[in-house]
Amino acid sequence: INPCDLNPCANGGTCNMDATNCTEFTCSCPECYHGSSCTIPVDQCSPNPCQNEGVCFPQPGSCTEYSCLCEGCYGDALCDREINPCSSSPCKNGATCQQSPEDCTVYSCICDGCYTGTTCETLLDPCSGVDCGHGGTCSPTSCTSHRCLCDSCHFGPACQSHVDLCATQDPCFNGGNCSQSEDCTSTSCACEDCYTGKYCEQ
Repeated sequence: INPCDLNPCANGGTCNMDATNCTEFTCSCPECYHGSSCTIPVDQCSPNPCQNEGVCFPQPGSCTEYSCLCEGCYGDALCDREINPCSSSPCKNGATCQQSPEDCTVYSCICDGCYTGTTCETLLDPCSGVDCGHGGTCSPTSCTSHRCLCDSCHFGPACQSHVDLCATQDPCFNGGNCSQSEDCTSTSCACEDCYTGKYCEQ
């Protein structure tokens, strides 16, 4: 008696008679079935291959392929990688990346020094938009402050005021007429009749 004559292996399985017992047999099952008689379809999602509570979905038309729908802050094919938006180092110029406690896909950058922007990509320019009047030049004193370098004839935070030495320190005596040099660094006196000297003092 050959038990394989009864075709006990379903779904195209191959029957193999036991060499020591003519009433026993085993089935070599095709890829998509298992069990003693190849009657149980393979369930690629049992046991669940998706980690961290991921949901397994069999792929249509295949008994071996599946996909995982990951839960929470996990990703990759088997949901075995914790999502961390900071792992790609999105923050530039020495900034610190901070993952949001509310959403594991969101991050923020804490900028270091003189940088700003979403990823700290922009160097702060304290002279941006600053107008130092009368030809003055803006000079940064830090990444958030500046000063205006004025020519010799102007002063003030924005070089807005004109130097008038004759008004602030008129050196001329006896009605002498004060005038200042073109570069506003010195004065001279035009004396009235009967007076002389550098300051009309004689």
